[in-house]
Amino acid sequence: MGKITKIEPQRRNKTRRSIWLDGCYSFSLSERVLLQAGLRVGDEVSPERVENLISLDQRERAKEIAFRYLTYRPRTVREVLDKLRGKDIPTDIAETVIEDLKRLKLLDDRHFARSWISERLANRPSGKRLLQRELRQKGVGEELIEEALEELYPQEVEIAKGLLRKRMRRFKGLEPHKMRARAWNFLLRRGFSPQTAQDCLEELSDEI
Repeated sequence: MGKITKIEPQRRNKTRRSIWLDGCYSFSLSERVLLQAGLRVGDEVSPERVENLISLDQRERAKEIAFRYLTYRPRTVREVLDKLRGKDIPTDIAETVIEDLKRLKLLDDRHFARSWISERLANRPSGKRLLQRELRQKGVGEELIEEALEELYPQEVEIAKGLLRKRMRRFKGLEPHKMRARAWNFLLRRGFSPQTAQDCLEELSDEI
């Protein structure tokens, strides 16, 4: 058992308290966790209780980090997990917080994939390959990506044709072969497959 001999605010973070046991610094807790635990100078605490308090404090800190991170925009499970690990939150605690956020419907990769695709189609249409790559980079699973694309993505050639028609004004005055080359490269950069680019150019052959 250790006896609490001093509790004092930390210099760099006034919301945290340093706990001294038997005259030596031992650990720190957030003010909220300290109040919840009801610790006072003179209390005796076992090593097991200290370990539990530190774990609870880390979990509370992890939640605060995650909530703050989710404030700016929706995130995937992997994004939040990477954020917590980057803040030195132990993996087991980070995974527990992730499950809490899932239960609260604050983390949902299926919903994220659908929202991402819908937003891209509305504001910056692109090919399926680009959307797949973006969602993979954010940690969304292949099955959820394909499910969302199948449900929300229209005919890819139609998307490509709409984009290319808007782009055509930039190609005015070019020789036909240069115009087609520019159109081809534009579609590939926007994430369309070579086959879709070819189909699009064939369908717009009278305009290019």
